[in-house]
Amino acid sequence: MLLFTECLDVRHSVNSSTAAQLHVGLVHVYRVPRSTALGKQKPPAYGDIPLLTKIFASKGHTLGTAHCPSYADRLYNFSSAYNSDPSLDSEYADRLRTRCKSVDNKAMLSEMDPGSYKTFDTSYYHHVAKRRGLFQSDAALLADATTREYVQRIATGKFDDVFFKDFSESMIKMGNVSVLTGAVGEIRKKCYIVN
Repeated sequence: MLLFTECLDVRHSVNSSTAAQLHVGLVHVYRVPRSTALGKQKPPAYGDIPLLTKIFASKGHTLGTAHCPSYADRLYNFSSAYNSDPSLDSEYADRLRTRCKSVDNKAMLSEMDPGSYKTFDTSYYHHVAKRRGLFQSDAALLADATTREYVQRIATGKFDDVFFKDFSESMIKMGNVSVLTGAVGEIRKKCYIVN
């Protein structure tokens, strides 16, 4: 089972990372949709395993930050039975609440992979295994037997080479999905900004 990342500019981040040497093909220029609505192409933070499997196979967030509204529903009024998501470690939830004081706080950012959000590594899996994944989709990885086994194996720190091999293969596959050619789309100077 390959776990994919949702970072839109991950190719740039991986190339500049010293944490891993990946061979993801010889493509250096990526044609992307002209639309500013790139967020609509990312999997939702609330996704469960069937949805994530449909979109990718699953996903992970080893790079980046997120605004409160993308995860605040896990902290406040989660359900009629629970104020916060019971699948979220309570100490981690308390820490997040100190940063994200309301569901509408769009200014505050939280690290998707606390402590190494700028580094391409496997620490994300350590957090998820401890029920400290920021998004509902992270928690969903522990609710499915196949993805739970993968998360727990990578979290041991003994299988980093497996993750980097899987990631490399997944990037090659993703690079071949819906490739835009000719005048369709644009080649971005910065992946996250429309030219």
